[in-house]
Amino acid sequence: MGVIRAIKQNEIDRLITLVANAYPSFDATREEVVQPFREQVAATIKEPGNSHFYGYYRDEQMLGVMRLYDYTVHWHGSNLIAGGVGSIAVDLLHKKEKIAKELVTYFLRHYRNQGAHIAFLYSFRPDFYKRMGFGFGTEWHEYRITPSTLPNGQGKERLTFLTEADIPDMLALHRRVTERTHGMIAATDQDLKRLFSVKQNRIVGYVNRHRLQGYMGFQYRNNHSKNDFHNDLHVNQWIAEDPAAHQAFFAFLRSQSDQFQRIVFYVQDPEFHHLFDDPRNDTYNMIPPLSHEVRTTGIGLMVRILDAKRALSTSTIYPFGNVNATFTFEIRDTFLAENEQRFTITFTNGKPALRDFVDEAPVVRMDISDLSALLYGAVSLNTLLNYGKATLSDAQWTQTLRALFPKADFPVCDTFF
Repeated sequence: MGVIRAIKQNEIDRLITLVANAYPSFDATREEVVQPFREQVAATIKEPGNSHFYGYYRDEQMLGVMRLYDYTVHWHGSNLIAGGVGSIAVDLLHKKEKIAKELVTYFLRHYRNQGAHIAFLYSFRPDFYKRMGFGFGTEWHEYRITPSTLPNGQGKERLTFLTEADIPDMLALHRRVTERTHGMIAATDQDLKRLFSVKQNRIVGYVNRHRLQGYMGFQYRNNHSKNDFHNDLHVNQWIAEDPAAHQAFFAFLRSQSDQFQRIVFYVQDPEFHHLFDDPRNDTYNMIPPLSHEVRTTGIGLMVRILDAKRALSTSTIYPFGNVNATFTFEIRDTFLAENEQRFTITFTNGKPALRDFVDEAPVVRMDISDLSALLYGAVSLNTLLNYGKATLSDAQWTQTLRALFPKADFPVCDTFF
């Protein structure tokens, strides 16, 4: 066992070495890459805000690092405390020594002790974190659409390029959208500053009656090794509170048909292709038996419930159906021992209440990773039951259990960390 504590200013160079070795995309040979990161870490250590760097030490030698994020997430109508973790890195000479496991365990217990219900991370390998009890979260879909097939929107005259001076208005818009969107994490000033720190980003906003009602971020990317004029436009940020803003953005993108071969969207809406007359991407692949490829899909964000008993015994974690029943839940958690639990809950008109163990109550069994995805709304109970990821001891209660867990709102999360 090692010691985990906050990183100090005089340890930044060691942190950079660990991160550079763990993440090949971080090119430590280029000072223009290293120096901004060093300044960011130094500023964060001095004034942490909502993020904190922690190190893992043996004999005062730093062998691992991680960055924790204090978040508020809008979860089925309530604002809840949540935690995020990123930048996990382990010394190359000390891998396979369970250092990452100790870091993640510390992360989970840290936020559990703070009363948080949920933990988030972006996985470098989904199977690695699935074994740690994280469930698959919101999927991202990449659509590659020809500009001419975009909706012929209007309102482009209300678009304007945004600068860092517009961050307060962008924050206000993001918070308004967050308050009505399940899964959204409240943005911070630092989140939006990162948008503008990427030099390739261009950000346009939709302003109606002096009020920012949408913004879209995009980049140009060349798609031809021998033709500098062969480019795609990649949309990497899109948020709007008014359908008119969506129409204005589509009008703007459609007008770029003379310059770009494809508009590339990264979205979480699986129904996005219904907006287009021709949603096919540029692979022109056919999927058996006779279907056109329209998107590619990726799993990134993963979610974990930190206390299964506490989560299922409150009405704020899931919009339970109007059901009167008693169930015993057996939740497997091989990673966080205190969360492997067996408990009984009585639901009265869908309102849960913990009670003493009832031996005759039907038993629901599932892994904490699947329970986490279920409560997040990323998967339905029907799917878990149909594929054996959740089981029920008495089949006559199946319809009641399904009614208790109706399909929840689809989660949306545009925060990266």
